[in-house]
Amino acid sequence: MTLYELTDEKLIIDELYNLTYDEETGEVRELDYKDVEAMDLKTQELISKKTDSLIKYIKNIDSDMAVLKEEEKRLKARRERLDKKKEWLKSYIMQNMQKLGYKKVESAFGTLSQRKSKSTIINESIIPKDERYWSVKTEDKFDKKKIKELIESGEHIDGAMIQENISLIVK
Repeated sequence: MTLYELTDEKLIIDELYNLTYDEETGEVRELDYKDVEAMDLKTQELISKKTDSLIKYIKNIDSDMAVLKEEEKRLKARRERLDKKKEWLKSYIMQNMQKLGYKKVESAFGTLSQRKSKSTIINESIIPKDERYWSVKTEDKFDKKKIKELIESGEHIDGAMIQENISLIVK
């Protein structure tokens, strides 16, 4: 039986206790009372066993959750290690491609190629606090996109420059 069914049964038994009392005479019908009491004890025992089972089940879930939490930490650390390893490998390949003067290397498994990109380097202690260089947000921070556009349009900004980068693309 489910806990829900046992609860309903216990409520019915509690009502049966009331029926063992004769309101006209004020007597408790002993035979009926003993039958109801036996059912009550049996139901309470079943509720107790069901409660024990549910407690064990909850503890089992807690245990599973703790194991999963540790596994998540382990997997996150492993993913981070693999990410660092991948970045190191890309840097290693890039260095060797640059030494050989290769811009692209093709193989049966894929293609390695270099791609130029631009990023805005900002020295926040030097760049003036001109509103054109800032984006309006809840915190003050430089608007790199605006600064990049201004520099590309020919404006000189102290503390900012555009640097060309080369990144490795693995397809």
